Order: sequence, then structure tokens, then C-alpha cells
Amino acid sequence: MNSAVNPMLSESLAPSAGASVNPMQVIAFIASIVWIAGIAVMLVYMAASCLGIYGKVREAVPFKENIRVCDHVDTPFILGMIRPRIFLPSAMSEQDREYVIAHEKAHLKRRDHWWKPLGFLLLTVYWFNPILWIAYSLLCRDIELACDEKVIRDMGTENKKPYSDALINCSVPRRTIAACPLAFGEVGVKGRVKSVLNYKKPAFWVVAAAVIACAAVAVCFLTDPAVSVDKKLAVFIDDTIASHFASEQSEERFCCWDWKVIGKQTDGNQTTLYMWVLYEEFSGKNGLTAETGTHILTAITVEEQEGSYRLTEYWEPRNGVEHTASVKEKVPLNLWHKALNSRRYIKAQSAALEKLAENHFGKTITTGGEAFESAVVPSLSE
Repeated sequence: MNSAVNPMLSESLAPSAGASVNPMQVIAFIASIVWIAGIAVMLVYMAASCLGIYGKVREAVPFKENIRVCDHVDTPFILGMIRPRIFLPSAMSEQDREYVIAHEKAHLKRRDHWWKPLGFLLLTVYWFNPILWIAYSLLCRDIELACDEKVIRDMGTENKKPYSDALINCSVPRRTIAACPLAFGEVGVKGRVKSVLNYKKPAFWVVAAAVIACAAVAVCFLTDPAVSVDKKLAVFIDDTIASHFASEQSEERFCCWDWKVIGKQTDGNQTTLYMWVLYEEFSGKNGLTAETGTHILTAITVEEQEGSYRLTEYWEPRNGVEHTASVKEKVPLNLWHKALNSRRYIKAQSAALEKLAENHFGKTITTGGEAFESAVVPSLSE
């Protein structure tokens, strides 16, 4: 998708000759305003929901421990994150009350009064993503199902029928999206009753398979995919970087470099690699010292011809106030967060080059000095 869509976007949204504004920057600015407005709406909704609930429970009276009874609520729920309290409708029967309290205490043991607000906070930030809405809805459902199962497991399966009756008696119409609180009879009551009546303790292999599946999904979705570069192209990139930075002083120093690919685009027989390049020159005359160096975003475009590579373009961003604009003009939108964050790569790359220099000279590196600092720090600040 990236290879097919990004080149089309780059061509259709490329700034025309003499234009002072990149269309993509205008679109990104408008989108950011819409995103912030959406966050504001979600936060206002959450605040209004909380204030409405607090207004209803203002006249609640203590029952026992952290449990309160209130005339103005229709279903039991937990309210509060630091000092959570269980609120019960005053009209609730004594039999239902026993099961409801067990359910709400299960929520407190699982810290669900923290997890649900955290889920809503994530939904607030990523409100534009439909998958987050689905995930939040499933989170609310699974929180309730897990507590139902815990109560039945602790109290015994003979209590499945009266517990289901308590669920039905406390059920209320569900809100479109609930920011708070953890309401007993609001989420998926019909499905929960079926789940309770059909509850069986899961086999060990089912639990183990679920854990393995979750770990596999996390590895796939929480890590960046590796960008593959074949050995021949890697050698060509090394030679190209060395030639680009070579100078008369380089001949008297130990020169080394490291490059980290953050993205790759292929168009026919042309390949563009977007990377962070760290180049340093070390001297061993008065102790091991970094004489000069630079950490800079680089785009190298090569053309493959009969098994060999030819350099088409060696690109570096403009300096000063135009740095960010030049990066956004050149780099695909999906790589901006990496292309504008040198700190994400500088530490590991710098450590790798220092180790190379120490192995070469057999000495421990000392402070780099002004030449090195002035070359590296501007790139970091940009």
C-alpha cells in the first residue's frame, strides 16, 4: 500500500513551480485542527457525564464499608479512581444486592476503575480511528464478562440462575459510548446472561493458546517492520556515504559511519532509501577524540542496472528554518515522525561508532570537543 499510494500522493500534492506552500502541509494543518477539535468534544462529553453522575449521587447514604445507596440511580456502578465507591439503587432487593456487591468488588480487585478511563483516554486521542471505537466497546464488554466469570467461579456454579436474575433486574438501556462509570447492568446484558448460564471453567490449553495469540499479535502490531537491504546495495550505500563526506583531513583520521534505514520506496528499477546517517572522524594523537561528525537525514536514490547500482540522487535537507519544510517535501507522509526525530537513533548510532573507534585505536574515547558538538547539535535541535 505504501509503495503504491505514497508516490501517487507525492505527485498529485507536489507544490507547483514558484509556489510558496506545500499542499500537503496545508492538509496536515487542517487535519490537526480537526483532530484537536475532536479531542475537545470527547473531553467535554466525559466531563459532562461525570458531572451528571456526581449530581445524582450527591444525596447517597452510607450502607457499609465503601458502599453507598442512592434513590436517583437505576443500576449499580463504581465511581471514583483514587477512592472508588460502590453505588447501589435503593430499590434493589436483598438477594440481588449480594451478587451485585460481589461483582463490583471483583471490578475493584481487577482495577477496572482505572482501565476503563484509560481506554476512554486512548479513544479520545485516536477518536478518528474506527478500530479504536470497536476496541473500546469490546473492552467494556470484556471487563463485565470477566467479573461475571470471577463471581460464578468464586460463589459456585449453583448460583448461575440467581446471578442471571440479578443481571436482568438491574439492566438499563445502554448509552452510545460510556466514559464512566463501571455500570453493572448496562453493557451486553443479554450476552452476559447467556455466558453466565453456559459458564464452564476453561481448559488450561485454551488459556495458554490465548496468551500465545496475544503475544504474537503484540509482536506484529507494536513493532516497526524491518526494511530489508540486500548485501550488494548495502556495500554501495557504504561507499556512497564515504565518498560524500571524504575530505583532505579524512586521510589522517579514522573515519566511520552508521546508517539506519527508516523507509524504502521502489519505482521500477529505482529505489530510494530514507535513512539517518551518522558520520564521524576520530583522531588518536592526544587520546582518542572525535574531531568532527554529523548526524543528518539522508535520502539516497539508486538505479539497478544488470546487477549493479548507479547513484541517481544523494539528498540532504536544507539547514535553518527551512529544514522541516524541506524534509516534508521530500519524505513520504508516513515517515515524517521518524524523519523529524533524530534523538530516536543518535544514541545507538553514536555508541556503535565509538566502539569501532575504540577497537581501532585500542583506547577509550574522550570528550569530542567543539568541532564535533557544533556539527551534531544543530541536527538534533532541528
